[in-house]
Amino acid sequence: MGNNGSFMKWFKWLNATTKANYGLEFTSRIDKEVEFQDILIKFDNAGLSSTDLFIKPTDARHYLSPDSCHTRQTFQGIVYS
Repeated sequence: MGNNGSFMKWFKWLNATTKANYGLEFTSRIDKEVEFQDILIKFDNAGLSSTDLFIKPTDARHYLSPDSCHTRQTFQGIVYS
């Protein structure tokens, strides 16, 4: 069964691994969820994981208009603005 101690151990390992190898860091909102960019990883009481789309509460969910003054490269890497 999953608990806060095992979650925090996994969370610290995850951050150490991703930061050392990729320079990336995850954030723990509560002791059973981890968010990174658009990914939310959740753990139930049995310790099983599931993923979901993470949307920040301040995200207006507006798309960039192709008619805007942004460069072509902007639209290749950014979906939302």
